[in-house]
Amino acid sequence: MENLISDQNRSVATLAITTLLKVEHEGSVERLMKQISNFINDISDEFKIVVVDAIKTLAMKYPDKHFSIMNFLSTMLRDEGGFEYKSSIVSTILTIIEKVPQSTDMALDHLCEFIEDCEYTYLSTKILYLLGKLGPKSMNPSRYIRYIYNRIALENAQVRASAVTALSKFGINRPDLRHKITVLLRRSLQDSDDEVRDRATFYLRALQSMNGTTEPPSHPSEHIMPLARTLMIEVTTAPIDNIQGSLLSYLEHPSDVAFNITTVSVKPKAATTQSDNARHMKAGGGAPDTDKKPLTVAPKASYAQQLAAVPQLEKLGDLLNSSSPIDLTESEGVSAAYHVTLTKHFFVHHVVLQYSVVNTLSEQMLKDVSVEIGAEEDNGFVVQTVIPVPEAVYNETADVYAVLLRPPVQMGQSGVKIPTCTFWNNLLFKTHEIDQKTNHVSEDGFPDEFPLDDVEIKVGDYVRKNYIPNFTAVWTQTDNDPQSVATFSLTTVNNIKDGIEEIIKVLGMSPCENSEKLGDSKTKHILYLSGTFMDGNIPVIARVRIRLSPQQVVGMELTVRSPNIPLAESLANIMFA
Repeated sequence: MENLISDQNRSVATLAITTLLKVEHEGSVERLMKQISNFINDISDEFKIVVVDAIKTLAMKYPDKHFSIMNFLSTMLRDEGGFEYKSSIVSTILTIIEKVPQSTDMALDHLCEFIEDCEYTYLSTKILYLLGKLGPKSMNPSRYIRYIYNRIALENAQVRASAVTALSKFGINRPDLRHKITVLLRRSLQDSDDEVRDRATFYLRALQSMNGTTEPPSHPSEHIMPLARTLMIEVTTAPIDNIQGSLLSYLEHPSDVAFNITTVSVKPKAATTQSDNARHMKAGGGAPDTDKKPLTVAPKASYAQQLAAVPQLEKLGDLLNSSSPIDLTESEGVSAAYHVTLTKHFFVHHVVLQYSVVNTLSEQMLKDVSVEIGAEEDNGFVVQTVIPVPEAVYNETADVYAVLLRPPVQMGQSGVKIPTCTFWNNLLFKTHEIDQKTNHVSEDGFPDEFPLDDVEIKVGDYVRKNYIPNFTAVWTQTDNDPQSVATFSLTTVNNIKDGIEEIIKVLGMSPCENSEKLGDSKTKHILYLSGTFMDGNIPVIARVRIRLSPQQVVGMELTVRSPNIPLAESLANIMFA
């Protein structure tokens, strides 16, 4: 295979290189990089992009080789090439930063060198945004300031504006650099472009409103700081499509309560299309050909918009939180005939269980689909109603809702009592056979039921994810605040990666600063989490120190901070509940 790298046919040589990049073992990465460097300049940009994509796959496969791969990519950046080619390299470097956090400082150094001589405005602004986001968190953030300021002095207006914003992030997040940043930003107040001047003016006022500046602001800072934090630090994790859908739903169903962006689902909408086969069957056309289309699921609107469209649910009030969907059926075997996922939606006084049912059998149609739900113990939850769906046709999602009255959360000085419960549930329906020859749906159906996995309402369901881009700064600012600390071991896992996933699932909080990804160490790790307790919108942040013992026991120290001390204590001791 390696002999084909020198083949005169560049297509064959490119295919050989990309194949080797996918099958080579870790020990031969450096040798392969050297071979590619002798070959890469002889092919067109189109083939170079293919090679870059293969290098990205290699970096994900062998993260410990990021040093060699990053050096090679930086050399490619300095070589001649068009926009698409350079853009693919930058995107690959960004992916490596995301998946291999320990490569961040090295990658930023290479990107800084690239923008010194970059002719593409889009790439320059993209890299400047990244420098503003990650640079202040690096080991030596001051070394990036020169590269950013050079863009203000030498580039076009669009790049200068991006550079001003990037510089301001250093001032916001690094008090030790705030004075230097203020001096540099003042030089942009006389810029020839109004966008650059406006940004410099705004960010200077914001920096002056914070501690550590050399001169006081000319206006009261209490109104500036919240705005600065919103525009410069706090970035919403909800997709734009979800925000748009929630806003439209709010306009269609006005409420006395102001729109709350924290209620918008952070889960992106599925980018799939509705099955034509399913629509055909729903219209009474019988079973489709089973070999034509795979299982597809229609795109979902935001949860608030979707639930508001159900008449029986529109009077429940504002949606406080929604869980991620969980599977209640197996993916293989007999249970695969019906695929059921559950999403838990929490309102002020109710919990709505949304059962999304997909019938995967083309020879059957399910009618009068409902659920049966109950609990072995009385924990205060009361099933008020079940909203069935008339039919579940092949390959189309049908939603069944169960409305439960939930007991209130009890908060007091002695502690917080958060209602939890475990429910058993069965899927109920009538099965109607479909003649495979005539596609006729039988009018005579027979009742049937299908057991589902138990459903748990847990403490973590009451915590809404709330991502904080600059968690370290927020944690430092709360050093003197009350906190609760608990130490425990996880007996259900035997490695740090599984331990991270388990504690995130239990607490229901959002990981911050990519701390859910493992670094170089395989025996210790620090996880940062942030969330909002939905009853009262109480902010909660947590730090989890994780260590793996020689006996493969995962130990954790969980520190929780919140303005509500009893709540912090309850969450810190969640593993003992």
